[in-house]
Amino acid sequence: MDCVQPFIFNPKTCQCQCGIVLNCIAPFVANYTACKCQCGTALNCVTPYIPNYDLCNCQCGVSLICPPPQIFNQRACKCQCPYTDFPIACLAPFYYDTTACRCLCGLSTTKCLPPFFVDTTSCRCQCKQNVDCAPQYYFNTVTCGCVPCLSGMICASTTGSGTAALP
Repeated sequence: MDCVQPFIFNPKTCQCQCGIVLNCIAPFVANYTACKCQCGTALNCVTPYIPNYDLCNCQCGVSLICPPPQIFNQRACKCQCPYTDFPIACLAPFYYDTTACRCLCGLSTTKCLPPFFVDTTSCRCQCKQNVDCAPQYYFNTVTCGCVPCLSGMICASTTGSGTAALP
């Protein structure tokens, strides 16, 4: 009788049997019927992980296309920001957004009363617009409007970027 390698013919049993000694390393065990080392433990994987009996471990069972700038982390089996091994610290009122992978302004759009709005770059309440002020008035960014120059003040400009100063 012809046997396929690595099996050999055993004349005592008239059957093919494993012709090699299997030196398996845990968690693998010898299976002489199949003539190979195989996973010797039941793999109870939790979704989205699936059993891989060839490697005797649980592996990610999905492959996702992640929205940029996120990348797919095979070990974590999910989309996440690159460089998540290092905690990202944002100065308040900014916070780290795990979808955008960057610091974002944490102020609510309702935090600023009109005519102010939340400037997401500086994360502060800013004037909605600078306006041209009449002569002897200047634009005050605190009140977000034109205010008269007081006597003794020099109005440097009457445009929205104008300032007033004492001589």
